[in-house]
Amino acid sequence: MATIHKTDIIYATVIHRGYDIASLRITGVSSFSEILRNIFKAVKGSVGIINIMLRNSSQGWNETRSVMIPLTA
Repeated sequence: MATIHKTDIIYATVIHRGYDIASLRITGVSSFSEILRNIFKAVKGSVGIINIMLRNSSQGWNETRSVMIPLTA
């Protein structure tokens, strides 16, 4: 993954079972784990594999990741 700085503006689209379940604008984070914390809060109650499409508008990169949401998230 490309670097993330606290001043970056990151847009995240979360897809679960083929449906967009969240679209987030995230700032003030500096790691992928912090992004995941924000996403897990937004999709509380969903369980299973989600696809996360990230776009860093500050640095100009895009990335897609698949992540498993555990029962305890």
